[in-house]
Amino acid sequence: MGSGWSCGCVYPMGFYTKWLDGGIDNPHAVPHGDRQGDAADRDAVPDASGSAGEINHESHVRIDRRGRKYKQAAIGYLVYGVIYLAGAIYLGRIGRGPGGTVWWYLIGAAMAFGFPWLIWKRFTWVTRILAVLVLVRVIGLVRIGVRSGTEPVPLPWGGEIATSNGAILFMLVAVTTCILLARAGWQRSPAAT
Repeated sequence: MGSGWSCGCVYPMGFYTKWLDGGIDNPHAVPHGDRQGDAADRDAVPDASGSAGEINHESHVRIDRRGRKYKQAAIGYLVYGVIYLAGAIYLGRIGRGPGGTVWWYLIGAAMAFGFPWLIWKRFTWVTRILAVLVLVRVIGLVRIGVRSGTEPVPLPWGGEIATSNGAILFMLVAVTTCILLARAGWQRSPAAT
């Protein structure tokens, strides 16, 4: 224990005790006291009457799963946003994308990096609205993908890809993002189960 590490974890002791105290995403904060006590002491949480009771480990797992879904959705949307922003900038530079100004791309960057933060913070209504909007985008990409006679688009690293094939690739990214957003936005709350 003298080395500042605890329980075989790779976290410094300060992080570990802060997590135990409830300062870092710990829904079951442990009362202040001796951190070197036995496991039963560390797992005790005061209930409404003030006496220490046992942690409901099932509830703890459910809360962690909810948080994990939001984090996965946030990372998924960040990847989706960066891919879309990079694609829009590239297509705009070669004259094949929307004729947006610099402001258009700055707004896109704000959305690509701002929405993941809101998703990460578990704003359910934002997550649900984005899931629906990404689904609408998937439908638009399917329409582009099934269109026949599309012209090829030069790739940044050389070669070409048909517009329909590019739309299908973007659609796969959008479908994955939509699924992650829907999983997070419409999951059951722990109180409902």
